[in-house]
Amino acid sequence: MNFEGMKNEYEQWQKGEKDRAENKQRMNVSDHAYLVLQNDMLVFLPQDDQRNLDKIPSGFINQIFRNFRKTANSSVANKVHDKEIEYDNLLTRVKSSDKRKILSILTEKYASDLMEEAEERLKEKGNSFSFRIDKDNIQYLASEDGQAEKRYYKDNITHYLKAVIEEYAELPYAERECIYYKEMVDEIDMSVKDKKVLKIFLKKGRNESKKSSIKYMKVLGCYRDKEYLYNYVAGLMSDDRKGTWSPGAIRLTSMASCERLEQPAFISKENVELIIALMKKQGVQYISAGSNDYKVVVKFTSRGEKMYQRVLHLRPLYINKREDKVYEFHCSKFQAESYFFKFGPEVRILEPVSLAEEFRNRYMAAANQYLPK
Repeated sequence: MNFEGMKNEYEQWQKGEKDRAENKQRMNVSDHAYLVLQNDMLVFLPQDDQRNLDKIPSGFINQIFRNFRKTANSSVANKVHDKEIEYDNLLTRVKSSDKRKILSILTEKYASDLMEEAEERLKEKGNSFSFRIDKDNIQYLASEDGQAEKRYYKDNITHYLKAVIEEYAELPYAERECIYYKEMVDEIDMSVKDKKVLKIFLKKGRNESKKSSIKYMKVLGCYRDKEYLYNYVAGLMSDDRKGTWSPGAIRLTSMASCERLEQPAFISKENVELIIALMKKQGVQYISAGSNDYKVVVKFTSRGEKMYQRVLHLRPLYINKREDKVYEFHCSKFQAESYFFKFGPEVRILEPVSLAEEFRNRYMAAANQYLPK
């Protein structure tokens, strides 16, 4: 469907002349974009919606487009409008007649560059799927802002939608998280601005109680881990809105939803400094994991030592190298488990004995899965 057709359909729908606007679209995206969408579905969607990864749900596409359409470079008319305002402010001292000419040249060049990017995104094809545009996105596409994209996409709505989705797929994962969860990120930011307690509803596992899936936080802000892979909301956290508050962080993708309460969320200067110090020392993902004084002594094989030098994600820094290939670490127990377990036979836990036994039992349980039955 073209832009004009969408506008007419929407207006007839609003007037009651039609039961609904025609909203079914068929899109063909590149292999890369399709794989990114499938991978993101595994993380972002509830388990019940992950049964068929070959089918891209309409709601998934609608949420990406709704949350990204305003800031995407592929929304050329919107970006050109914002850039024109920026140029206009920079040219305040230029006389009007010259200013109009300069603005025209600059904005045309800017629009041309954006369309060159968009056209590259439209070239690649590989995977087709159908989806239905939801009411909010129909309303946008029929609006003045949405209709302004018509001139850049030759009146083809599908080309515009594809360009935005392809651009989304080009972004690093951590940025895609913030796009998909934009509503929650905005709520988190507002809780910081308003200094209000944030009530967080976690994605609940099958065996978890309702109470365990709710946390309360005095939010310091949203942060990424040291490798800039994932987003976390950090601050002072409690299981009860009136309970004891302690430093904590929750990964954005672990949250089902959140809401600001009227309860004030004051964080003292000392606690701000403590949270920041913990994030610098342990990493934001570990400030909820307890003390950073958990001593772990490991002996690497030659290959394991090389792995330690290469595997940077979640890596604790050693504080002492006792002898050849024996290292001492001070980190949280959770970080030690997360990092060293994947080394398998290339590392041996010397201390503490309890952690060594835990690794041994887990390895044996895994090995038993491969024994003949």
